[in-house]
Amino acid sequence: MISPSQKRLVASLVVGAFIFLARPINALAETTFIYTFNEAINQTLGGPRGVNYSTFIPVTPSIINADAFVSLSGGGLTGAEGYAGLFARFLEQPDVLLGSWGVFQPGVFASITPRTFSAPATFTGLVVEWMPQGGNRQLSIPVGTTLTLSVPEPSTAAFLAAGAVVIVSLSRRRRD
Repeated sequence: MISPSQKRLVASLVVGAFIFLARPINALAETTFIYTFNEAINQTLGGPRGVNYSTFIPVTPSIINADAFVSLSGGGLTGAEGYAGLFARFLEQPDVLLGSWGVFQPGVFASITPRTFSAPATFTGLVVEWMPQGGNRQLSIPVGTTLTLSVPEPSTAAFLAAGAVVIVSLSRRRRD
């Protein structure tokens, strides 16, 4: 037979779960992390025609549990002599392509659309890959450019777990 305190416990858990699940999960469980570039990055990207090259732009400290690219406020690639791509680099998973540009296409980083990653991972920086086609490209990221990533909010799950522990402990006290 189920006691009245057990019924109240089950009812409280069901109501709590309903309230938790009825909210929009993205609005509840996501927060943004904004990284600001404090030093300008200016590089000439060149090399022999048809050879792939890459350069790494570290983000220090690394951003743990990044699960989506939101925006990059500025910077880009000028000079259109070659193919280029901008990637997000992680410790636990392969690079994720954020944007790509063909020959005679300038790369404007602020126009890159938001992108979700396959799983939350430790974001370590950006990678620019290029293949020259007879000329150079200029990479520039000005001081003050912001990189915004989405990171799951751990407090939501922690509050739910803490609430369940409190409810269970209160119900056990009432029985004793």
